[in-house]
Amino acid sequence: MAAYRVIPLDEELAWKVRGSLRAPDYRHPAYVDTADSVGPCRVCLRPFRVGADRRILFTYDPFRRHEPFPLPSPVQIHEAGCPRYTGHRLPAELSGLPLTFEGYGPGRELIAEERHAATAEAESAIARILGRPSVAYVHVRDTATGFFICELDRGGVASTTAAGGAGATGDALV
Repeated sequence: MAAYRVIPLDEELAWKVRGSLRAPDYRHPAYVDTADSVGPCRVCLRPFRVGADRRILFTYDPFRRHEPFPLPSPVQIHEAGCPRYTGHRLPAELSGLPLTFEGYGPGRELIAEERHAATAEAESAIARILGRPSVAYVHVRDTATGFFICELDRGGVASTTAAGGAGATGDALV
C-alpha cells in the first residue's frame, strides 16, 4: 500500500461558504438544496443521505494549492457543518461510488488517470499513480458527475504553492 495523505476541503473555507453562500475566489452564488444524490460532502467525505441531508453546491478550484490559474469544479458540502475527515486512507463510506483518480505533475500536467467502480481497487490505483515519480498529487473525482472530491499526496510534506497554499505541516490545506 502506498503511503498517502487525504486532503479534504478546509473547514474554515467551508464555514465561510456557509456564512456567505458565495463561492470562494469567484463570489458566484452557492446553491442550497436537499440531497438528491449521495455526494459525498467535501469536508467530512461522508455520502449525503438522499432526501434528508441539506447541502450547499458551489464552485471551487481544486488546483488553488498548486497553480495560479484556476480550473474550477463544482463541489458540495453539508449545509449545517460537519467535522473534517482526518483519516489516512479513503473512507470506507466512498466504497459505493465510482471514483476517478487523476495524477498531476508540475504545471497541472495530467500524468495518469484511472477509473474504478469499487474502493477495493482504489488502493492499488493510488499506489500505481503515486508510484510514478513525476506525479506530485492526485485528485479524486466522482466518476458519475466529474465533481472533485478530495486530494491525495504522498503525506508528510506539502509544498507551499503559488496560489498561497499551506506550508509543510498541512494543517490548513484547502
